[in-house]
Amino acid sequence: MSSDEQDDRSQSTEDAIEKERRLAYVGITRAKSELYLSSPKEYHNKESKF
Repeated sequence: MSSDEQDDRSQSTEDAIEKERRLAYVGITRAKSELYLSSPKEYHNKESKF
């Protein structure tokens, strides 16, 4: 894999994570009365990034 391909893949991953964060922020800030958050400690045998 070339360095450019690796950079593109890395940027794509960072963009996807940033998009998820924006969507979560919108959902959290639009919650009217109650908000329940949950997350697994591990996901596919990997530590959570958050």
